[in-house]
Amino acid sequence: MTNRSHDPISGARSDAGAPTVPEMEAVCPAVDGRYELERVLDRGSFGLVYVGRDVWLERPVCVKMIAPEHVAEALALRRFRREAVAHASVRSEHVAQVYSFGPHEDGYYLAMEHVQGRNLQDLIDEHTRHGARLPLLRAVSILRQICEGAAAIHRAGVVHRDIKPRNVVVEEATGRPVLIDFGLALKPAEKKALSGPLQVVGTPEYMAPELVDGSTFGPISAATDVYALACTAFELLVGHTPFEDPNPYKLLKRHLTELPAAPSSFLRELAPFDAVLSRALAKHPHHRFGSAAELGQALARAAEQARPPLPPSEDPLDMPSGVHRIQVPDLPTDVVPRPAVSRRVLVVDDDPEFRSFATRAAQIAFYGHDVRTKAVKTGSHALRDVAEKAPDLIVLDYDMPGLDGIDTLARIRDHAHGMAARVVIVSGKIGTGRRHELDLLGVDTVVAKPVEMPMLVDALANVAARAGWLRAVSEQDG
Repeated sequence: MTNRSHDPISGARSDAGAPTVPEMEAVCPAVDGRYELERVLDRGSFGLVYVGRDVWLERPVCVKMIAPEHVAEALALRRFRREAVAHASVRSEHVAQVYSFGPHEDGYYLAMEHVQGRNLQDLIDEHTRHGARLPLLRAVSILRQICEGAAAIHRAGVVHRDIKPRNVVVEEATGRPVLIDFGLALKPAEKKALSGPLQVVGTPEYMAPELVDGSTFGPISAATDVYALACTAFELLVGHTPFEDPNPYKLLKRHLTELPAAPSSFLRELAPFDAVLSRALAKHPHHRFGSAAELGQALARAAEQARPPLPPSEDPLDMPSGVHRIQVPDLPTDVVPRPAVSRRVLVVDDDPEFRSFATRAAQIAFYGHDVRTKAVKTGSHALRDVAEKAPDLIVLDYDMPGLDGIDTLARIRDHAHGMAARVVIVSGKIGTGRRHELDLLGVDTVVAKPVEMPMLVDALANVAARAGWLRAVSEQDG
């Protein structure tokens, strides 16, 4: 969990991330008798965030605590508790889940879901360094899901106040975008109850006018987050935020007084988004979309208009699908398969020999389980199949003609049936320089062609083990 924010009053800036936190930070012993802390993940203005483990439930966690130098400050304690209450009131798969909150030493702790992945700002920056933009459909898919998370926050009566790409983590195994960091979250009804000065805080690139000048533009509300979502959408689509200036005072003034440029003035194909973002970035909250969900729907409609057509479909394959079983050596007598749970594996590759090869590998990897395999030769066929039924695991060729692996997966992730699938990419060409594309799409594993059968079987089995579908290869061998 990372947070980059400016205090426009002092000009101070915090820009923290996991790789830059000093390793000398002291890691305290187990919290509440169950959370073992392993390392510092992030340091903010008032708190420390640790990566740890719940020893009772055997799952990774993030644990946030007030930094030692602030535990004696009554205001910091009240605000941390307010953050925990606001965060815990939200239920959404696109908002990090709160596990528990309570006293620890002289302060409090907040245990949360640890979303393992990369923050969206890092992925945007890495695409920019490679001279690339985020795939349009994938960008809009992420935006739509972030809007769903924001809508859940607003239904709980909370305003996040710091929605931005750095506060969105893209889960590494599924590509699920998750909103994090409720450090500035506020229930508007509680604003007057807070003691202490209410400073202008946030990240200037994403701050709505009412955060700076409430007397002119009205109180903080869900529309404040709609504006931040629109700034985030602009950045994902265009490559930079609507307003830019190294001076935070001048940047905030631009939010107050200037109209944003149309996205199509940077990229012609973004014309369907012009009206959507113009409305979402309106200066007065009443002129924006009525909800985050409404903005998400408008972005999805614009994407449909901008969506490039699929290449002409080839004739459907006559490769059989269903429950396939092959003869493999008997398992050792001390290995007892789990009860059969049907898993669906989709193989997508334009090479018929590799389709058969990968199908066999999946059947061996899932030996002792009910596995249903389907093999198709184009991205278009894969999209039709995913629309019919959700796959658990996709083995996808990166180098296909027509829709390549990245474009195919971007479209699959945009479909409700494809959001949670684990993905193994196979390729004879992809290198480490393309990893940012795969992280954005939630690719679990990359396998280089040519590949031997045991290596592919192990790769698929280990992906399934990490997903909790069967035991890891090392456990089976042991």
